[in-house]
Amino acid sequence: MNNKNVWVKSKHESYIPIRNMFGSLPFSAVARFGSVTEVADVDVECNTIEAINKSSDKRLMKQAFDVGGVLHAQWFPDIPTFEQMGSGAFPIVAKHPMGSRGKGVYLIKDKQSYDNWLSKRTHTNYIFEEFFNYGSEYRLHCTQNECFFAVRKLLKTGVVKNRWKKGGDNTVWVNPLNPLFEMPLCFSEMVEESCKAIRAVGLDIGAVDVKVQKRLKGDGTPREKQMFVVLETNSAPALEGHHSVSLVQQQVLKIFWDKFIAKQSK
Repeated sequence: MNNKNVWVKSKHESYIPIRNMFGSLPFSAVARFGSVTEVADVDVECNTIEAINKSSDKRLMKQAFDVGGVLHAQWFPDIPTFEQMGSGAFPIVAKHPMGSRGKGVYLIKDKQSYDNWLSKRTHTNYIFEEFFNYGSEYRLHCTQNECFFAVRKLLKTGVVKNRWKKGGDNTVWVNPLNPLFEMPLCFSEMVEESCKAIRAVGLDIGAVDVKVQKRLKGDGTPREKQMFVVLETNSAPALEGHHSVSLVQQQVLKIFWDKFIAKQSK
């Protein structure tokens, strides 16, 4: 069997090293990370274009979460009037379906901020979801069946705008070797729901952002249980350093072979 080409399609620069890590395989393959570029006549593919689109569009993603039974925030595909919502629904978060890295995300606290926000935008361009004031956030890199790497998102030191929104340039990532990582009590449940989220949108591999209660209560006493909620999937999460690049390459190679063998056995 002749060796064939492997394509890695992503605009994110952290995936560039992976393009040269597969060598040649006895089948043609493509792995997509946020890319919807067509590649003709490949034997196997990791992350279909349909799955990339479903993961990237928050409206499609939330619909998939509903169908897949993922533990995520209650949401509204379009915002009703304040009276229909009721004051008890606030605060809520408005999200542009195609927003990323913290852009297009707004916290709406009450009627005044609601009216002010609504007067400046076309609300049908957004989805709206319940706000969870959980103090910690993690990103789990997962396949459909396992978590192979996890990092914790922390706000940078110093003055940071919008401290409730851990996105964009406000934050840094720490891995499990950093003492600030702090393994959540509910980590196994987080893994279960994250893999479920990956399956729901149809990705083979990606990352899932999860918001978690802090280990300590406001009075400094430890919690016996930490609550969490899945925020969103990401088909092209930034890769930090050679270790995470190598782990992703290993997982993609396994996905390629599993799909090729399954295809051959039919």
